[in-house]
Amino acid sequence: MCIMIMSALLSVGFASCGDDGDDDDWSGNTDDVAVTGPATDITFCSATVKGAINLDNALASAAGSTSVEIEWTDEEYYIKNNSLDEREVIKEIKGNRIETKITNISPDTKYVYRTLVTVEGQKYYGQLRSFTTGKLSDMIKSLDIVETGQNYACFIVKMDDDPNLGFDVGIYYSYDESRLQDEYLNEHHMYTAQHDSHYDHDKKLEYYNEYNQETGELVRIYLSKNERRYVIYELSPGIKYYYRSFTRCNNVEVRNDIKSFEI
Repeated sequence: MCIMIMSALLSVGFASCGDDGDDDDWSGNTDDVAVTGPATDITFCSATVKGAINLDNALASAAGSTSVEIEWTDEEYYIKNNSLDEREVIKEIKGNRIETKITNISPDTKYVYRTLVTVEGQKYYGQLRSFTTGKLSDMIKSLDIVETGQNYACFIVKMDDDPNLGFDVGIYYSYDESRLQDEYLNEHHMYTAQHDSHYDHDKKLEYYNEYNQETGELVRIYLSKNERRYVIYELSPGIKYYYRSFTRCNNVEVRNDIKSFEI
């Protein structure tokens, strides 16, 4: 039997509660061709979806072409019309179990999904299930000024997830507090702190370079998995500055409270 295969999207992240749990006996269903399992590892903009297939129950020739997919939507129109608008073709099938990680989904949104098996043009649908992505407002755990100089300020941002996996964080700043209000930020481009840490693909960690005055060498300082370093340059001593952190995912942006500092 020929199984049609495409690459599945990759993502990992912070676990959150979905609407449908893993407390039912979905994997023991051997009657339905397509079985929809639970969603796990739900983040702010991704989720892992599971399922099962029973091809022996399909009314088709064993030599027929077969595709296995997970499809999903957050649109009420597609749910009512039983035509989900997004889909992922499964890369790998282990026994009769399937699993894929979907990305490019929005935070704080309820999604409906199901398993779809197509054999020689005949479609078999699993039951509809749902999950809800996390809120971006819960992403940033802390934002600390760790170092200041004559004309700069350095921040370390700690998060509940690895920012290299599907979302972004940043810091707006200005000497004028009114420019950090939502009304201004919605209409104008604003200065943001410079992302000053780099990514080590071998260690899978962020790091920044620090000059060692004793040896004259640059030393790599590694951050934890869920940290980033930002620097604001060209500041003036004695001036009060205001800053505001934000989290952004798929064109959705959440901003935290305005704070201030002086150097």
